[in-house]
Amino acid sequence: MKQYKHSILLVMMILTVGWGCASSGDIRKQQNLPKMVLGSSASLKEGDAIKIANTATVIKFHKVLSDFRCPTSKNVRCVWQGVAKVQLSLSDNSGQHLFSLDTLPSSRSINTKRIGAYKVTLQRLSRTSAQQKKYVATIRVE
Repeated sequence: MKQYKHSILLVMMILTVGWGCASSGDIRKQQNLPKMVLGSSASLKEGDAIKIANTATVIKFHKVLSDFRCPTSKNVRCVWQGVAKVQLSLSDNSGQHLFSLDTLPSSRSINTKRIGAYKVTLQRLSRTSAQQKKYVATIRVE
């Protein structure tokens, strides 16, 4: 019985120390992120994150959910410009908020989202390479 209590205590200590290390690692990662000033715009590649200066808030561009925009090829004629949708997250003291924004503001799509005190707008989504389908999202945070 005594050995059992010691084993449980040891496991709890290991978990506590491990959790503390993971948390401090996350804090170090946040400190190394590029920063943006509230009210400005920033461009993020897929998977990149940026920290709002003087806050604990981080915004991450996760991925492109869909892209039905007109191709940029010169041999294509489009009747409609199309729309793309991206997945972002805003992490602050209240937790992580996952959301999506569209490239085309209309009655059926959303290119601005208010989360707490912040307003995030997708200003532009561009491809870095048509062949590899890598994207850069330009966002504005107010």
